[in-house]
Amino acid sequence: MLSGGQRRDISAFGLLALAIFLLVSLVPVGMIGERGATWFPSGNMMGMVGGATWRGLTGVLGGSAFLVPILVALVGLKVGQWLSTGRVVRLSLLVTGLMIVLPVGLQVLSGGEVVVGAWGERVGPLLTTALGFLGAVLLITLALVVLSVGTVGWNPIRSLAHGMAQGSVVLASGAR
Repeated sequence: MLSGGQRRDISAFGLLALAIFLLVSLVPVGMIGERGATWFPSGNMMGMVGGATWRGLTGVLGGSAFLVPILVALVGLKVGQWLSTGRVVRLSLLVTGLMIVLPVGLQVLSGGEVVVGAWGERVGPLLTTALGFLGAVLLITLALVVLSVGTVGWNPIRSLAHGMAQGSVVLASGAR
């Protein structure tokens, strides 16, 4: 019979293996060069299951599908007790928030020229229609700032303002 620690470790390594599988499934075969198509005739490094995974994740989330393996890895690190609960919760909220906000933001900013998945294709135009382009960008920016401050404690607006203040001091001293 397995002890609790052994079951925990097996579960953690299983989740980390799943995260690696998901990540490799999302990597295009063409990234490894011309031999990619020869080595992986299914068109995906993880075979038919990897191809279905790629189609499903990118179909829903577009480019932010690459955040799904990170979320699964965080759960694995928590199950293995290699990261504290508080850190995993904060990072998981950050990753989940980015999976929700990025496709919509990319849809609004690119006007549909970027693969944003079904989520971005549906919500981005609704947001732009409801708030206009500028209002949608403002709301997305606010969501990203709140997500950053609330999860990792970094305020990008404060950093930007501090950098601008420092730059103006340098410019003023240079002008004198």
